[in-house]
Amino acid sequence: MSQSDNTQINESAQVSNSNDAVTTEKTVNNVDSVSIGFCDFYTGSTASDKSYCSANIGTQHYGETYQISVLYSREGSNLNDGSLVKKTVDDEGFLHVSSSNAFSYYPDKAIVTIYDMDNNVLDEETYYLDPVSGSQSYS
Repeated sequence: MSQSDNTQINESAQVSNSNDAVTTEKTVNNVDSVSIGFCDFYTGSTASDKSYCSANIGTQHYGETYQISVLYSREGSNLNDGSLVKKTVDDEGFLHVSSSNAFSYYPDKAIVTIYDMDNNVLDEETYYLDPVSGSQSYS
């Protein structure tokens, strides 16, 4: 997909009353959507191990900065508060985030939400996890 396919240009004309000159203002907005392609989760086996989430949004977003929230729960009770964390997309298209602390229980559900820097939701996915330690991948 070329840059012109991903970019929207908005033009507006402004007229100045002092000399009737017309100026054109262009605003470029990237319209390449952000969506979670798949997520990898890892939870350790000891009481001090944090949980980790790696959300893939695509290599086309390499170097871009977003906010990510991962709300973990177990049997309907939240294990964390799902705080927003600012992260930059790596060269493989991932946003990596760890829980702020270890959980008393293995999570059985994770809600992953990606936001732009203005706190607008770009995508949200819900994953039903096996409540065990180790790695799990979902698409």
